[in-house]
Amino acid sequence: MTQTIPGTSPATEADLEALRDQLGRLPRGVVGIAARCACGRPTVVVTAPRLEDSSPFPTTFYLTHPR
Repeated sequence: MTQTIPGTSPATEADLEALRDQLGRLPRGVVGIAARCACGRPTVVVTAPRLEDSSPFPTTFYLTHPR
């Protein structure tokens, strides 16, 4: 069962590419976008409580935009 957080949108391939550029690495555990900057790029992402390898990821809302 997939749960969503109200006010978030699914991450698109373009979002994941923008996140890669912002973070300097591939994003992990992204389940949605919680906020965008004025230019439309992801600013805050929502992450899963556990990564693909089952290791805990305690940060639910992750700030990604460099400005």
